[in-house]
Amino acid sequence: MCTNKKQNSESKETGNWYTKGFYFLHYDHHVREDWDMGKDTDPDQIRRLLDLARPDAISLITKGNTGYTTYPTKVGFRPPHYYKDMVKIYRDAAAEHNIPFIAYYNPGRDKYIMEHKPEWNKMDINGKLQDRAICYNTPVVEEYLLPQVDEIMDLYHPAGWWMDGTFPHHYVCFCEECKKDFRKQTGLEPPDSPRSESWSAYKKFNQDQWRQFVHKLAERIHAKDPDCLIACAAAWYYSIPEKPDPGYGFFSHDFSWPGNVYFHSGVLRFWDTQGLPYDVMTTTFLSADKLKPFDRLAQEMAVSLSNGGRFYAWDNPSPSSGLYDSHIDYMGRLSSWLRSRQPYWQDAESMPDVSVLEIAESHYLRTDTISALFPNSRDIPKIAKTLSMLHMHAEILADWRLLEGPVRGSLLILNDPLVIPDSVMYKLDEYVNRGGSVLLTAGALKCDVSGIAEFAGVEYVSEASQKVSVNVPGMGTLPLQYKWYNVRPGDAEIILSGEKNVPFLTRKEAGPGAVWYCAVPMFEESGGLSHPDALRKAILDIVLPESERRINVKAPEWVEVSLRKQESPNKRYIVHLVNMSGGRVGARGSEYISPNPSMPVCTISVRVPQKPAFVTLEPGGREPEYWEYSDGNVVVRTGEAHIHEMVVLTFSD
Repeated sequence: MCTNKKQNSESKETGNWYTKGFYFLHYDHHVREDWDMGKDTDPDQIRRLLDLARPDAISLITKGNTGYTTYPTKVGFRPPHYYKDMVKIYRDAAAEHNIPFIAYYNPGRDKYIMEHKPEWNKMDINGKLQDRAICYNTPVVEEYLLPQVDEIMDLYHPAGWWMDGTFPHHYVCFCEECKKDFRKQTGLEPPDSPRSESWSAYKKFNQDQWRQFVHKLAERIHAKDPDCLIACAAAWYYSIPEKPDPGYGFFSHDFSWPGNVYFHSGVLRFWDTQGLPYDVMTTTFLSADKLKPFDRLAQEMAVSLSNGGRFYAWDNPSPSSGLYDSHIDYMGRLSSWLRSRQPYWQDAESMPDVSVLEIAESHYLRTDTISALFPNSRDIPKIAKTLSMLHMHAEILADWRLLEGPVRGSLLILNDPLVIPDSVMYKLDEYVNRGGSVLLTAGALKCDVSGIAEFAGVEYVSEASQKVSVNVPGMGTLPLQYKWYNVRPGDAEIILSGEKNVPFLTRKEAGPGAVWYCAVPMFEESGGLSHPDALRKAILDIVLPESERRINVKAPEWVEVSLRKQESPNKRYIVHLVNMSGGRVGARGSEYISPNPSMPVCTISVRVPQKPAFVTLEPGGREPEYWEYSDGNVVVRTGEAHIHEMVVLTFSD
C-alpha cells in the first residue's frame, strides 16, 4: 500500500503537490453524541467516489467543533457511538489512488472542552463563555491540542492539514488567565469596554496569542514532517492583511452561507498577491437530501478558477458516516466540468488594470473597537464588487506586498486610509515615478506622513459633513450628502469641483505618472451618495480611461471579467467571463435565486503584444461570432454562454 510518507517524498521531486492540484474533496463530519460514527463508512463506496470524481486530494475531519474525533484517539474524546476508524479508511483509500490525504482539524472550536473544561474556553467581556472558542492562553495548547496533532501525525502521516476555527468565530477573551497575563506583561488593567484606555493594547495582546499559536502549530507539525503543507482557514486575506506565517503552504476558506460570489472573488484577488497557492471551498448541498443546483456550483467554481484558485468541494457524510450515492455521482459531474477548463487555468497569471491597497495598520486601527478578534475590512469587499461590476479587473494587495512588489495594475487605489507608513509613502512615490497612477481618497491627506501634501499636490484644510453638489461631465450636477474633505490646491489641477469651485477630484502630474485625489470616501457604502455607482464609474473613467486599460468589455454589470496569461505550453491570454447573477438570500442563505439563464453576446477588447494566431471560445474550441486585430488590440464578439466562458487568444512563438 502506498503511504502518505511516500507521497510527500515524491513531492520533493515533482514540486508542491498542492500547486499542481486543481480539484479537492472535503468530507465534513462534526460528530454529535447521538450519531453512529463510522457505522456505515464503506471503503468500496469511497473507492467509487475517488474513481468517479478523480480529485487531486481528499480531506476528512479528524476532530470537529463538537470535540469528538473520527479515529480512536487516546488524547481527546471518542464519540459515544464509535464503530470504525474513519481516518484510516479515508487515508488508505487516498493512498490506493496515489493522492494526498489532508487532515481537517479544528483547534479553535470545541464543544466538549467548553462543557467539560470551561477554564480552557474563551470568556466574553461580561464573564460568559464564548460559544466553542478555545483560549490559546491556557494549558489547552500544551495539554490537548498539540498532543492530539502529534497523535494524528504519528498514526496517519497526512500530506497536509486544514486547520479550522482559529479566529473567524472568536472575540477578545476576558478569561482569568488572559487578564492576569495582560497585567503582568503591560502593567495595565484589562478594559471594561472598547472605550477603555487599555482596549487597544488588550486586543493586540489577544491577536498576538493567535499569531503565536498558529506559528507553534506549524512548527510542531514540521518537526515531524517538514514537507507537510498546512492551511489556516480564512487567514491572511483582508481581515488579516499581513504577511503570512512562513509555516503555512496554502490559503483556503470555506464558504457555506450566504454564498456571496462577489465576496469569494475579492478574497481570491487578495490571495493572488499573497505569494501562496489558494482555493475556495464551498458546499455541494443545500441540505442532507438536497444538492445545490449545478448552476450555482458552476458559478462558484468559475469564480475560483477565473481568479487563479482551485476548487474544494465540500460534502457531508450521513449521521452514520456513509456517503450518499447521488452525491458521489454529483462529484463526478463537477470533475468533468472542472477538468475541461483546467488547461486554461494551470500556471496562468493575473493581468489586472487596477491594484487596490489595504494597509494593515490602518485596517487594525479602523476596526479596533470591534470585539471580534480579526474583523473584516470595511471597504475592500465593496471596492472589489464595484470594480467587478464596472468590468475593471483588479488585484488587492496588502502593504507588505507593496513593499516587496511588484504592483501589476497601472492604477493603484488607496481609499480613505487612517495611516500611511513612511515605507508605503516611499513606494507610492516610486510607483508614480515608474509611470503608474495613484488614486487617494478622503482622509489620505490627514495621515501623519511626511510629504503627503506635496505628493498629492493638494493640502488638507478641514473635514465636514455637509450637503454639496458636484458637476460631473455627462451626468450634470449631483447632490451629495457625504463626509467631505476640504483641500487647498497646490500644483494639482482641479478636474471636478463642487459649489464655489471646491475641489472634488484633482490631478497632479508626477513625471511619467500621476497622483489623483478624490475629496470623499468614494467606496464607502453608507453616507447617502446620490447615484453612487454612476459617480464611481465617472471618476474611474476619468482616472483610468478605457484607452489606457488592458481590457474593456461591453456586457451586463453582473458579468465579471478577469484577464490572465500563460507562457507555457503556448503563450496565451485568457479572458474569463463569469455570470455572477442570482445567489442566496435570507437567513443563512435559506432562499436560492438562480443565475440568469445565459450571458448575452459580449464584446471584449484586449491590448496584445502581437496579432493572435487564433481566437477560440473554451472549453470546446469554438469560434467566436467575430474577431479582428488592429493597432495592438483584439476585438472579440462572443456567443451566448451560461455561467462561464473563456476567450482564449493564442499567440505564435
